[in-house]
Amino acid sequence: MQDSSSKAEKGHDDSDGDALDPLSERALEWLVLLHSGEETEQDWQAYEHWKTADPAHAAACTQAEALWASIGPAVRRPRLKKAATRVLSVLLLVSGLVVLLMQAQVLPSATSLMAAYRTPIDDGRQITLDDGSQLQMDANTQLDVAFTDDLRQVTLYGGQVHIAVAPDTSRPFEVIASDVIVRALGTAFNVRVRRDAVDVLVTEHAVSVRAHPESDAVIATTQVEAGQGLRYSRESGISPAAPMDVNTRLAWRRGRLIFNDQPLYQVLQDIQPYTGRKIVVLKAGVKQRHVTGIVDTQDPEGMLAVLKNSLDLGVVTLPGLVVIH
Repeated sequence: MQDSSSKAEKGHDDSDGDALDPLSERALEWLVLLHSGEETEQDWQAYEHWKTADPAHAAACTQAEALWASIGPAVRRPRLKKAATRVLSVLLLVSGLVVLLMQAQVLPSATSLMAAYRTPIDDGRQITLDDGSQLQMDANTQLDVAFTDDLRQVTLYGGQVHIAVAPDTSRPFEVIASDVIVRALGTAFNVRVRRDAVDVLVTEHAVSVRAHPESDAVIATTQVEAGQGLRYSRESGISPAAPMDVNTRLAWRRGRLIFNDQPLYQVLQDIQPYTGRKIVVLKAGVKQRHVTGIVDTQDPEGMLAVLKNSLDLGVVTLPGLVVIH
């Protein structure tokens, strides 16, 4: 490989919502490269140079190496191993990747695995609740339903759902999503949970969004009208309600994702849950390249092919990981 230093630049855009801090993510990207099967001795030397260039880099590498070690493979230059050792390493890698993918919310968390309603990574589901409300669940979505005499409540752990609420003035309908509670005001609406971010989009009437009383969120109750949406995240708080392109945002209900001149990091956020893999980009600047197109939610390999062909990117698929370079 030529110009090894360009494979893991110092620059980084953290707007892709990764849970790691920027330097730790950069260190992890180095480790993915160094265990990709395409690494060279020069790559290892470049990593060591980056690691020792700054105390902050060294601390980030320590964190990333600990995470990588929990996945299975040791952080060292590869050497020939006996067959049995290689088999054990693969088993450790797979089990560790399950943990990593849960942390990245590519796979359901331990809590959401106990949810009453779950959908697989490659398909959604439509259900009718006891009160007649209609739920359309996206792929890779987990939720619970609890009805009492005076309240109807859905807890959304991950994924997204569109809800057409059946009228019942005696029992409000609410969705708990991360740190917020969305209350229907005689309506149809969409809620999506990605990591600690919650997106709300209203298709009929209105909803109110408030902080969950058991969370640390400090937000004013906000009303969202039909055709509007907002986002809440623990890092940025709640955004003002604003007009949204409903047809584009809800294309997932038709088995499609539509991207109109969107930065790659946003596209990756949207397609990652359908791939069942953690997606890592080795060059930070690539994340700002823009994407326009339509992909099929039931064809994750086709999604990656679109990125590869339209942006002329290298895409390497590993167990539980997709590396874009």
